[in-house]
Amino acid sequence: MDASAIPLTSRLGRDMQVYHDGVRQVAGCVITRRDTGGQREILLVTSRAKQEWILPKGGWESDESIEESARREAIEEAGIVGRITRSLGSVQVASKNGNSTSCIHWFELAVDQVLDQWPEQRERSRKWVGLHHQARR
Repeated sequence: MDASAIPLTSRLGRDMQVYHDGVRQVAGCVITRRDTGGQREILLVTSRAKQEWILPKGGWESDESIEESARREAIEEAGIVGRITRSLGSVQVASKNGNSTSCIHWFELAVDQVLDQWPEQRERSRKWVGLHHQARR
């Protein structure tokens, strides 16, 4: 994807969000790459409140497929352009206040391009974490 074609603003609001039987549908990415030594890494981003490291995810919108939504979230939140390599399944979670439920559809996304500028760069940080390191903890 040409970086000049990537919008530098995020979609806001929930007017176009997809719901099935009252459950908000969310798309998330496990963004992967190989480091210089060939070890697998995943990309984490900070939450908007910057209190925790999370995987990029956000609402599925009615004008896109679930896979397109996952790729959009990777661009908006992490500044990563990539391709979906496989579905990792879905998980249903309650909101923090317990008033609603979301179904998160997870996808593995392989990196094609790391953007220097992306829509939420002022709101989020990103870092690569080696899977071999995390497995030992």
